[in-house]
Amino acid sequence: SIPHKASFVFSVSLNTTTHTMKIESLPYSIENDFLHLGTRTKKVKVTFHRTLRIPDSDSSFPLPPSLGHFPLRRAKDYLHSVPQKWIEEDAIFFPIFQREAMWLGFDADCESVLKVGIGKVNAVTGKEWTYNLDSKVQDYIPVPGQPWIDGINDGSGHIKQFVAMPMGSGYTVEKQVTGKEDVGGMQLVMMNAKNVDEQRALKARRTKDLLKEPQKHDAEHLFVSSSLMSSYDEDDESECCMEDACDISQISPKVKASSRTRKTMKKKSKKVAELGLAAGGKMIQKIYTDIHGVEYWDDTKICSVFVHLVSPEVFRGITGESVSTQVDEDAYKKNKYPWFKLYDEHKKTVKQSEILSNVKSVKQVDVEKGIAETMDEAPQVMEIHSIKGKK
Repeated sequence: SIPHKASFVFSVSLNTTTHTMKIESLPYSIENDFLHLGTRTKKVKVTFHRTLRIPDSDSSFPLPPSLGHFPLRRAKDYLHSVPQKWIEEDAIFFPIFQREAMWLGFDADCESVLKVGIGKVNAVTGKEWTYNLDSKVQDYIPVPGQPWIDGINDGSGHIKQFVAMPMGSGYTVEKQVTGKEDVGGMQLVMMNAKNVDEQRALKARRTKDLLKEPQKHDAEHLFVSSSLMSSYDEDDESECCMEDACDISQISPKVKASSRTRKTMKKKSKKVAELGLAAGGKMIQKIYTDIHGVEYWDDTKICSVFVHLVSPEVFRGITGESVSTQVDEDAYKKNKYPWFKLYDEHKKTVKQSEILSNVKSVKQVDVEKGIAETMDEAPQVMEIHSIKGKK
């Protein structure tokens, strides 16, 4: 498929001076329902997995496995069936049932970072969505290293599971954090590490008085491989110590409409009922800290993708494709699928987000609305140790 290519213009305020810089947009593509962010030689592969909802209770549960991945489709391939906005965004979309859970799996060819937004709320910090990296609080995920993310950051090595809910229902993280429900879906931004020459120049500029607590580079990254997750090898690792960068958290991107949008599309834009992501049960999962710091990453070249979530009925109306039935507990019991406990004590996790820790789960909102929902307990757990290479 033809990669996306657009331009971003950022207005950056540093002290009293305002600078404008042009950001190059890296391509992305969809291949066999896998989303590839970046170029052929420097890319991050993202897989959107179907899974079972964990019990929404006071307990914390291990990681549920994948039950296959969602079918990804590109809006520009359905010009007469999707909203004009989707085409201008060069967005992608996939079908998901109401109250169905999901998780994202990552694989990378090179050192990169990934920002994840849900309804333009950062899934790590709970702050308003931006396209740059926050220099004060880590608001992104380092890959390789982080093999997956199953939900919003709840702190202390826990997350609240991603669960799809209809927009306008009052359940979504977007509604609870912003008070509005007009965005929905997911937003992804990927950046690669700077090239070797830039890294050397960066290290040369650093002085000892800035290195109060030098960060030791952990040579042992997490590598997990099974039928649920492909593996990767990391032969070379660059060294770089953490350092605070200029605060450009107020960057506001203005995205130009795609030059490939057909001029013949002048009819009234179609409206599509979309879903957003709510918070489910609590799961044991860390969001790993970045050992490098924001200056290590090349923020002049980014890959940005908007992901829309729709019901199977809407998906069928757009594509003509039918979607299989929703995943349930019976499927797990029938196939004896294992759940997983990951031994990663040597990995540090990001701090708790005060914003996201106050987000109510689907069950809590159900109780407020007087809706009863029962969920069974989780099956037996399979333990996984942090290893390098294939499992």
